[in-house]
Amino acid sequence: MTQRTTIVAVPGSTPTLRNDLVPTRSRRVRGVAVLAAAALLLGLTGCSDQVGSAASVGGVQIAESAVLTDSTDLTAGAAASESSAPASPQFDVRQLDNRQVLTYRIRHQLLQSAAGRVGVTIDEAQVTKALAHGTENLSQQLGVPQSLVPQALRDTFTVLALAQKTPTVTDVKVTITEQRFASRAEAVTARAKAQADPVSFTGEGTEINLVSSAGHQIAPFGVFQVPDGSFVLVQQPAQDAWFVVRVDGRTESKGELAKTLTTMLQSQDQAGVLGLSWVALAPLISGVQIEVNPRFGVWDPLSLQVVPAPGS
Repeated sequence: MTQRTTIVAVPGSTPTLRNDLVPTRSRRVRGVAVLAAAALLLGLTGCSDQVGSAASVGGVQIAESAVLTDSTDLTAGAAASESSAPASPQFDVRQLDNRQVLTYRIRHQLLQSAAGRVGVTIDEAQVTKALAHGTENLSQQLGVPQSLVPQALRDTFTVLALAQKTPTVTDVKVTITEQRFASRAEAVTARAKAQADPVSFTGEGTEINLVSSAGHQIAPFGVFQVPDGSFVLVQQPAQDAWFVVRVDGRTESKGELAKTLTTMLQSQDQAGVLGLSWVALAPLISGVQIEVNPRFGVWDPLSLQVVPAPGS
């Protein structure tokens, strides 16, 4: 068990920090799920045609070399802090870190482009206070290398404050059928069988909302952006399991962001608070063109992050 610093946002007040005792690997992977956020209809975009570019945000290029360097630093930091709890061999940490880092860099650019319309300010004293707890833990929680922690903290505090001013947003509900497996290899085999014979796929059915339920936990796997009838691989490290998920249907409606964040705070779901707060950025960036190099995945306009390409 490792003592970790957790960002806390209380509606109507300045976001603060507290310490939690949590299993390091669990929080590390939940930190990835934390990146799940918002319903934003930008439309799927293609790859950036700029040589050496990982992505383009409104014409601003994000260098592939910068993403790979950040990802290497993040992976090394995770390995150093989690030597007592190594990752499962089926869990491709590097690919996930690449998408996580690129997601952060895209979100940072989106927040920068919307800065003039945000209308919120942050207290630099809060950033200084957070940094006093050390950048190593914050690096893993925020999903960035230690060199980017100060910038990521400012972005996080800005978005948390913005979320308190954005009570109503677009929510997305997917109806899914799922099967559980012990390893990725088993899940890949089962998905191939299901794709060849969709009628044979049976399992537990459920509905998940991006905003009003635990959708932020599965959003990094692309569940909210694929067409109906698609089969998606979803890893749940906390359950030590892989799932094959068939998306049976999807609907959009109004979601009460402020209400959901309050409920999450009451249940101590800090990961959910951090992830869903990014939904508040959606109304400010409509129309921004985002292109992602397919080497890293595709941009999911519904969860506002880079996810695996369909079928990968």
